[in-house]
Amino acid sequence: YGLLSIGGIGSLILGSLLLFQSPVSYLRLALPVLIVFIILSIIFFAVVIGLAIKAHRKKVTTGKEGLIDEIGVATTDFDKEGTVMIHGELWNAESISNKINKGDKVRVIRIEGMKLIVKKE
Repeated sequence: YGLLSIGGIGSLILGSLLLFQSPVSYLRLALPVLIVFIILSIIFFAVVIGLAIKAHRKKVTTGKEGLIDEIGVATTDFDKEGTVMIHGELWNAESISNKINKGDKVRVIRIEGMKLIVKKE
């Protein structure tokens, strides 16, 4: 981001200075107006890029990927396969730990197709 940002800021400054070249002073754009506009543009794009980077690094919260590492509750007793409730949804689950009783808390380890692989919490 750094080198391209510096190049963009330089292009913005040079383009602004070359924008209205006129021998008559009242037809030229005032330098303070250009400086304020350039500073506000730089601040705006810095904030937008910062928010985009923050959103990109944020943990996935939707879809199947958002279920990994979430805590749910077993809705049936099961040794190997049963159902669990996570985010208000019933999912088929497969246990990698010991017997899971109805009402036990489980943690999602991974997802295989439409089946959650869970362990007892």
